[in-house]
Amino acid sequence: MIHVSDLSLADIEFLQAVKSINKNPDKYQETDRTEVAANTASIKRATNLTAEQVSYRMGGNQNSRGFEKGDNPLIKTYDPKPTDRGYAPRAVELTEAGWDILSEAQKVGSRLEGVTQEDIDTLREELNSRIVFLEIKSNIQDYLIMFDYEHFRFDFSNDIIIGITNGDRKSTVVESKTGYEVAKIKDGSVVKRDIMAYDPVKIANQMIKSVTD
Repeated sequence: MIHVSDLSLADIEFLQAVKSINKNPDKYQETDRTEVAANTASIKRATNLTAEQVSYRMGGNQNSRGFEKGDNPLIKTYDPKPTDRGYAPRAVELTEAGWDILSEAQKVGSRLEGVTQEDIDTLREELNSRIVFLEIKSNIQDYLIMFDYEHFRFDFSNDIIIGITNGDRKSTVVESKTGYEVAKIKDGSVVKRDIMAYDPVKIANQMIKSVTD
């Protein structure tokens, strides 16, 4: 799955061109060659991207950018078809996921005016870190719920990845330098710490054990 933090400026320029061309094809050249206006030729004409950069993002081969792949593809592609003018070029349109990621990228971009490349790199790292954090939290929570412990109160405060409370007993998970620390807390004090590798099932089981023993 492609996230906003994965997009380059060329990616954003491509997706914006697809959106604009399909929205108002009469404003652009080469749009009459395909039923879907945004095609290889019209995108090349409407952007500063090279032919190779456009083709790389159009899909249709194993070495493409991957916008058309996965459970939430960003574009829908239309293979070249024979016409009375020869083969029409490949055409594309944004999917709902494509519209969403472009909108999010533009919001981020509007907040980055005047910042340095170092600032952008820092933001990219923060976004990636946040995505990983949310995936870890979701995975552990899914297993806790699967084990019928949804009646416990969940805690996501401060730097806690996830926590559960059962009466005066509490178990939390935080990331440490050597793994993931599962802390057993009773009456406000940590009574046991276990450092574990990342395994959602084992971590969930250890949390449940901490609040039920």
